[in-house]
This record gives sequence, structure tokens and C-alpha cells, in this order.
Amino acid sequence: MKPLVEITIKGKKITDNLMARFDSLQLVDDTSNKADSLTITLTDQKPAITLPKQGENMTVRIGYQGANKYLRGEYTLDEIELAGPPAQMVLIAKAADVRKSMKQKRDFSWKNVSLGDIVSTIAERYSLTPKTGADYASIQFAQLTQDKESDLAFLQRLAKEYDALAQPKNGYLLFVKRGTGKSATGKTLGTLKLTPPDVTRWDVSVTDRKNYAAVTANWQNLETGELVKELVGEGEPVYVLPGTFPDADRATAAAVAKYDELLRGKGGLSLSMPGKPELAAEMILNLAGFRDGVDGEWVIKQVSHVIDRAGYRCNVRGERPGRK
Repeated sequence: MKPLVEITIKGKKITDNLMARFDSLQLVDDTSNKADSLTITLTDQKPAITLPKQGENMTVRIGYQGANKYLRGEYTLDEIELAGPPAQMVLIAKAADVRKSMKQKRDFSWKNVSLGDIVSTIAERYSLTPKTGADYASIQFAQLTQDKESDLAFLQRLAKEYDALAQPKNGYLLFVKRGTGKSATGKTLGTLKLTPPDVTRWDVSVTDRKNYAAVTANWQNLETGELVKELVGEGEPVYVLPGTFPDADRATAAAVAKYDELLRGKGGLSLSMPGKPELAAEMILNLAGFRDGVDGEWVIKQVSHVIDRAGYRCNVRGERPGRK
């Protein structure tokens, strides 16, 4: 089947104009707290292409001729590269909701707030809809300092502490659990079964360096002065989080986050396959018929959709799922 790309700017399809000069497209859907990206390479032989306007938003759908085209999101043109010979124009766009204002540094003191309150307050600043996972919304903070730190960097620092995904995406400001097989907005993405004939190349790394059975975190009981230990998981060996947390909730949340991170770190997957436009970050892959250590469920960390003169292919990186 022939791969198709549909690009819309301000409600107007510009696909036909682009396809006359089309060389390649790469669309990267990522869960690493980086903005999703879109790169389009065009041939720029005379007459040269009129320079597009930076800052314009474009909606992208990809698929195959005679089949459904999948909406891959909205992107803002961020950078234009011109090169030659041969003459080329490269359009580089980022997920539309990653706004420059979100990267402006600020000083702010947060007092007596929940994590859900923080996400909602920041979302309101940028006219986004807050989406905080149930695991995080009620986590309380007596005080947090945002010191010369952008709103986006501040949220991503908290996300790292709680092993979460913090990202503006498709009109939402997200703070959600990783590795659960759900989209950023909480929708179950479903499971795609793959057997060896479905892929062109695969590679799996298996490690026991992160093979901890449990995690502990300490917090200080101010009334008794006692150092209290919170345990997640059971058995040996035990991973001990450094430092002392201010209360039981923060200690438990941090231990749960580290435990999930360690679960996911037990293996890494890399594979290439013919293009599937439905593939998205956080989707579950169920591999069968490969071998022990490879078969089973994997969560997509990153998928790169590539369409060029050679056709349409997907490059996938994945990890073992955490607790659902």
C-alpha cells in the first residue's frame, strides 16, 4: 500500500503542494518529557519554495491510501534549515503546546498545595486543560520553591521525582503515570501483537542490575522524633532511597515511583517494522514467537514514524511495563 501524509495549516490542506517537493518525513512520539517532534525534508530546486512562517501550527495525519489516516497531533514550526547541493529545505516542528512562555524562568513559592493544584494552576496560565493522574493528584506539599525555574522545568523536576510524565500535549497539561499502556490523556491504547514476520529487525537487552525486590524511603516523625521506614515491594535486595522525606505520603510516593522505575528498567527493546500509523508512545506491544526473554509485554517509550522514498517504517524503543 502507498503511504499517505496529510498536513493542514489554518484549516487548509497543503499536502498537494508539499508532496510535489516531498523527500521525507520523520515524526517522533516520545515519553521522555521531551516535546514530540516533526521533521519534513523537501527538495528545493528552482523555483525555490517560499519560506513558510515560523510559529505556524500544522496538523498531521499519516496512513495508507485507501485506509484510515491517523491524527498524529498538532505541531508548531520552530526552525527552518536550508542546504545544498542538492538544494533542500528542512522544516522542524515541535508539539504545538510547548510554548516559549512555558520555558521562561520564574521565582515562585508554593505553600500548602497538592500536586493536582500545582498542575491546575500552571495549566491555567497557558489556557491548557489540566490532567493529573489519580496516583499524584492528592500528594500534598507544605512548601515547594520554584527558584529561577521555568514552569515546564519545575513540573518535569517533580515528574522525575515521582517517575511520571509531565508534558503539554494536544491541549492538555499532563502529569500522569508512565508505562501503563494508556495515552497521555488516560485512554487505553490497546495491545498490538507482534510475531517475528511482523518486524524487520529486533534487539533486546536484559539486565539484572536493577533487579531489586523492594524499595524503602525514610521520613521523620516530628512528634516522636522517630525515623520511620516505608516499604514498597517485598523480599531482597532492597533499594534504599537517599535522604529523609517530610512525611509518610511523600516517602511512600517516592518509593512507589522508584519501584516502578526499577521494574521497567529490567529490559530494553529496539525494533524496526513496516509502518503502522496507529503506533504511539505508551502503547503495549505483545511479542510472541521470538524467544524466552523477548516474548511478553513491552511498553513503547518512543516511536519514530519515517516516510521517505523507501516507503514507510516505524522504529520503536520500549521497556518492560511497570505496575498497572
